[in-house]
Amino acid sequence: MENTLNQDMKNLENYFARNKLSLYVSKSIFMLIGTYQSLAKCEPISVRISNSELDVKCAKYLGMQVDENIKWGLHVDTICRKIACKVGVLKRLIHFATRCHCISIVGMQKR
Repeated sequence: MENTLNQDMKNLENYFARNKLSLYVSKSIFMLIGTYQSLAKCEPISVRISNSELDVKCAKYLGMQVDENIKWGLHVDTICRKIACKVGVLKRLIHFATRCHCISIVGMQKR
């Protein structure tokens, strides 16, 4: 499977070169997704484009942090950090702003 994937990557590189397209290797990723048990049975796969390995353990996809075992921990941690930042700002602003201002800052104002 690894040889087939790497050959497909070479074909993609050639296609991009022939059609004067850019391939952003830094934005390209490869991740095997499955349960812990199924991934433990698999041999490690090394997929390369332009001598750069694409293997990652987690990636952001459509705004969600996805890891190889499809666990929610990383995504929940990311959301909690974002929320904690905004709550901290509101906590500091509450003494200086009216309730109406705080609601509009959060973006919960009904229109």
